[in-house]
Amino acid sequence: MNYRNNIVLITGGSTGIGYAMAEYLLEKENTVIICGRSMEKLEKAKAMHPELWIIPCDISVKGDRERLLETVEKEFPQMNFLINNAGIQRSIDLKKGVEELEKGIKEIDTNLYGTMYLSTMFLPFLAGKENACILNVCSGLAFASDRFPEVPVYAASKAGVHAFTRSLRKQVEVLGVEVLEIIPPMVDTDLNPEHAAYLRTIDPERFTDPDIIPSPEIYVKRTFAKLEEGAVEVKY
Repeated sequence: MNYRNNIVLITGGSTGIGYAMAEYLLEKENTVIICGRSMEKLEKAKAMHPELWIIPCDISVKGDRERLLETVEKEFPQMNFLINNAGIQRSIDLKKGVEELEKGIKEIDTNLYGTMYLSTMFLPFLAGKENACILNVCSGLAFASDRFPEVPVYAASKAGVHAFTRSLRKQVEVLGVEVLEIIPPMVDTDLNPEHAAYLRTIDPERFTDPDIIPSPEIYVKRTFAKLEEGAVEVKY
């Protein structure tokens, strides 16, 4: 994978890891398109980097996914690099019953189904392009959900992303589309601010050590260094 001079689409690209990836890839002379649910956050990101292209999209919604693909096909026909980063994390107390569990439906629709659908929808568009790639963002919680049991649906959705990505990689080899996966630890973002605030009260020193809880910028810089060395699956 060559990380320069691509046309990149990043879902959930206006904040957190997605925004840090957008900044990193802009520095590598890529054209970067970001999408997200909040137009306000997208416009804020573009104000910081006017060269960004922005598209409002909720990837959990079928119509939004279809419009996203149509827009990219029309306005960015040479787009060759899809990064499935958009994600939601919610604290869910399973002891409260099924109604509490159902709060996690949006997590499944965004984290897992969104990644699965976009990967599959964009495959015909990416196939045959030079340097074509799909990068899926997983989570360390896919492998160690008991470390933070407060977010069971998030962990389950990311375990699904990991399994799907490994299958996808094998299936699309014949199409010439590279499939990559990055597996972040907890990163200092606003993914779940209530949970992060709780962790800060019980163990504030964790947030001062970038080897434990890095900033998005540090995480992306270290992770892409490994991707650029040829790794296809990067843990932190």
